[in-house]
Amino acid sequence: MAEDDNAATHRALKSMETAFGRRMADAVTLAALASRISASAPGPEANKFHRSAENFTDDCNALSKKINSAIEAAQRKVDLGEKFNRLVDEARHMATEERRALESGTAELNTPEKVAARMAEISGFWNRSQRELSVCNDELKKSVTPEKAAANDEALTQLNGEFTALGSQLQELSAALGAKKEDREKLSDRSNRVRNDVNVLFMELSDLDPVARNTAELAAQQEQVAAMEGQLAEKEAELQTALVAWDDALAAGTVTQSQWASNRATAEDVTKLITKAKKKLAQRGKKVKQATGELEAVQSNAADLVRELNAARESEALSAAATVSDPGNQAEKLKQLKDSLKNIGSRVDDFVSDCKLLIRTAGPDTDTAELDKSLQEVCDTWSEVSTALASREREVDAAVQQLGRYEDAYKALLNWLEETEELMENQRPPAADAKVAKAQLHAYDVLLKHIDDKDFSVKGFSALIAKIIAMTTVEEEVKSLKNHDEEINKRYNDLVSAAHDRQRRLIEAVDLAERLSEGIVPLESWLYQAEKRLNALGKIPADVEKMEEQLHEQRDLDEEIYQKGQDVDRILAASRRDALF
Repeated sequence: MAEDDNAATHRALKSMETAFGRRMADAVTLAALASRISASAPGPEANKFHRSAENFTDDCNALSKKINSAIEAAQRKVDLGEKFNRLVDEARHMATEERRALESGTAELNTPEKVAARMAEISGFWNRSQRELSVCNDELKKSVTPEKAAANDEALTQLNGEFTALGSQLQELSAALGAKKEDREKLSDRSNRVRNDVNVLFMELSDLDPVARNTAELAAQQEQVAAMEGQLAEKEAELQTALVAWDDALAAGTVTQSQWASNRATAEDVTKLITKAKKKLAQRGKKVKQATGELEAVQSNAADLVRELNAARESEALSAAATVSDPGNQAEKLKQLKDSLKNIGSRVDDFVSDCKLLIRTAGPDTDTAELDKSLQEVCDTWSEVSTALASREREVDAAVQQLGRYEDAYKALLNWLEETEELMENQRPPAADAKVAKAQLHAYDVLLKHIDDKDFSVKGFSALIAKIIAMTTVEEEVKSLKNHDEEINKRYNDLVSAAHDRQRRLIEAVDLAERLSEGIVPLESWLYQAEKRLNALGKIPADVEKMEEQLHEQRDLDEEIYQKGQDVDRILAASRRDALF
């Protein structure tokens, strides 16, 4: 190594120093002897001998200084060589240990950042060591043989190659880890994308519009449900594919066990969310399908009712021209038609109820124009048929009067009176609810108009009786005719009077129900507050001042109760009047 020549020189100089130390002792002894000779036998010879001894001593001291300087210089060269060897050993040891750690996998360099930090650390160490080694080598070249200098240069070249190879290994490791990191980030992005897409789908599912009430929108909502089901299935498949990719990455060492476990936990949450979304979407699809079936049933029922009502309107009983040959037969056909329309009327009522239920249960801002149109069409057709039937009945009654078919007219009026009286008897009492009472009043107005319209027939019947009476002289017939006339007029007038009386009571019931509704709401609110205040007054305080405050509050409450008494009496009176109806 580099220190061999310098160490040998140093050892030789140290041996020379030891030997010269003995010579210095002899020089000192000789100087002392010359000093004693000069003291005991002074003279020229003694002085000469003394000067020779001093010169010898001085020469020995000068030579000792040179030897010491040479020893120091040799020691510095020895230290420089040892430092060079130590630096070489340290660098070689570090390179060897780092390479062994890389090969055995104990370096814990599992991220590009850690590899970069380790590369920077090793590079810094080698740069420092290389500078020191270069300085030492340059100094050593001045004192070692060319062979030693070449060996030192070779050692530096070998170390540089080792560190270059180590750097290449670390760069390869960094590139591999970078590729793994990129693959891991792609896997994370893939999982995150699936999770975000599922979250977006779930939010969209929560923000869906209410179930529609028209055919086009319901079909669109069914397609929307199917599309979202497809998207959920697609995302579920993507999630499973991503999980398989994570398993492969774990086996390949691209991801760690903790990263794999974290992704697995996230995937389980996403799976639960997908299951929840599927359940919610299935419920949505069921509601849409149910609404579609109900809407189709309503529309089909509307079409059937309109078709049957149109057929009734175009039937011979209503469409044939009025004849005077056989009005009794026409009256019979009208009766049959009217009987057949009773079932249709019941179906119309059911249809109106079902249609209004669908409209009422629709969500806010839901388009119900299609249902409204069907409802209006059925109601209008029913009204037209009912009006045509009533008009036709009047025509037949007029024909009966013109032909003098007294018995037919009499029976027709009796039948109508019996039916109408029965209908009047079957009327429900006025409801306490304002909305229901208004609906009853509206329905009753139609019945009242029907009764008022019959006035023409009753008067025509009376005119017919008068004509018949003028034509006969038989007292019993006249009496019978007058009795029939009085009977019809009395029953009809009683019916009209009862109808108007019920209309008046319905109007009063609507007014009372509205007033009662307006009075009860604020009174209930006041009663609730008063009850809370009264419950608070039930706790008797021990403090006199608080007791006086409570007494003052009690008086205020009594005053309010007294003042509210009139409101309560008014509402109770209104309730009793409403109950009388």
